Amino acid sequence: MNRVLPAIFAMLLAASSVAQAPTPKKTLRISVASPPTTLDPARIIDPLHQRHLQQIFESPLRAAVDGQGRITIVAGVCEWQPVGASKTTVRLRVTPGARFHDDACFDGGKGRDVAPRDLVFSLLRIADPEIPSPAWKLFLEGRIEGLDAWRESAEKNRVADYDAPPKGLAVDGDAVLVTLVKPYPQLRALLTQTWASIVPVEAFRRYGRDLSDHPVGTGPFRMVERTATVTRFVRHLDARRVHGGNVDELRLEPVSEPQDVATRFLAGELDAVELLSAHVKHFLNADRTLLPAMRGKGVSMIPALPLTTAYLGFNYGSPVLSKKGVREALAFALDRDAIVKVGFTGFARRVDSPLPTTLPEHDMVKNVPWVYAKRDLARAKEALAKEGFGPANPVPPIEFLFADFGDPRASKAAELIVKQAADAGITLMPRVETIGPFMDRLGKSEFGIVWASWFADYPDAENFFQLFTTDALNG
Repeated sequence: MNRVLPAIFAMLLAASSVAQAPTPKKTLRISVASPPTTLDPARIIDPLHQRHLQQIFESPLRAAVDGQGRITIVAGVCEWQPVGASKTTVRLRVTPGARFHDDACFDGGKGRDVAPRDLVFSLLRIADPEIPSPAWKLFLEGRIEGLDAWRESAEKNRVADYDAPPKGLAVDGDAVLVTLVKPYPQLRALLTQTWASIVPVEAFRRYGRDLSDHPVGTGPFRMVERTATVTRFVRHLDARRVHGGNVDELRLEPVSEPQDVATRFLAGELDAVELLSAHVKHFLNADRTLLPAMRGKGVSMIPALPLTTAYLGFNYGSPVLSKKGVREALAFALDRDAIVKVGFTGFARRVDSPLPTTLPEHDMVKNVPWVYAKRDLARAKEALAKEGFGPANPVPPIEFLFADFGDPRASKAAELIVKQAADAGITLMPRVETIGPFMDRLGKSEFGIVWASWFADYPDAENFFQLFTTDALNG
């Protein structure tokens, strides 16, 4: 997924957060960047809010990390069972032990075991035209046999018939038999995402189509309070997997300003914080070790899993950047090792592949030899000369768009990119925007060059390779 949000480098944990709690009730307080806009998993695909949704819900499958630090896909609420060699039929068997939270929507207020019909219902919600799910267009439209026709019937009749699912979603004993229109290898990875979370039909019938205020799932916690300042969860005693160790209560508290995060953490008001680039100066030394004030409080740091690739994108609609020689000159002009050092303070490394190192396919994609791997100003100027540019006919200035996250390191890295391009005879005009205007300009292709990033919100290499398809060339 296209992201321009700051990467999470690590998680800081206070020594007294859980294990040394003075009372039998163990509470974990974690800062997050912003409150969720919804807690209905069908209505949002933003990775920023997955931390909230993953406490309440489970997806059919889930991503895990193997012994080599690579992402793998394992059973969640369901087990993936391919049928035959057709590649168009898969059996999703409901695994034993998944149980919904206790909630008033169930008989007697007691949650029940997940059944195959719940998976069918949850996928039908994505196709329901009355539920504006972004996952429909992105992931399911035209994929499952009969599902498009089911949606068209719902639009025509102005009501979705959940009691008459399409033949592509058929209950088969303890499983759902999914029949695809054609092979769809990405589906297995996509079913690890929160939009595919299993929800009960009882919640739909009691609370209506929008489950945001009454989320009911099978996850390790159930929500008991949601305000602008906190989303509070209590432990789901029947959960098979418990996040955060032996935690009875989890509090996710939005704290947007880096200084406020540091202040509250040092004051003991937060037990864990996500370490973003803008927070680094408040917690770490230049060598990435914890500041003395942190070490003195027994703070520990857990590195985050590398899931993001940062890149420079060219607008092929630009008369200047449509010329291959100009793009090549920019590639030769950049010293990416220096940019990583200045902009990421040692929390990133140069890669010669679009894939994060955590994806299994990373080692299969090798640009060797890759002519743009090292800075070469002579070749940069040679590439420009082939396009007719030089001292007598300079390259027209090119707008360079990037987002402002309040991190001086990112600004310094952008300044370095501008300087390195100038060394080759290319003038970049920086345009710094806050996240809203940045995304608007990105969507409209109103830029020359853009500094963006791509985040692996689901573990599939094709998610990154689509950056290089024709449809993606202009954003």
